[in-house]
Amino acid sequence: MVNIFNRKELITVLSDQRLYGLQQALSAAGIPFQVKSSIPPTNSGRYHGTPCINQDAAHPCIIYVKKSDYERARAAIQPVLRD
Repeated sequence: MVNIFNRKELITVLSDQRLYGLQQALSAAGIPFQVKSSIPPTNSGRYHGTPCINQDAAHPCIIYVKKSDYERARAAIQPVLRD
């Protein structure tokens, strides 16, 4: 279980598509992870298409893994990052 005391930030992701790929890679490698999203309740740019706002950057997500799994997780996500 990944909790606040044994976790380490692996990567911050802006794209939903990239987030999905990273989650799939970590799951396939059997590495437990936690995703923290910072979506404010009034983020109209993400949901209503406000002009001049990058829709992907409207809600960054941070992926955390156990400190002991950090190196394995970095190796597991490399193929996704190359795409």
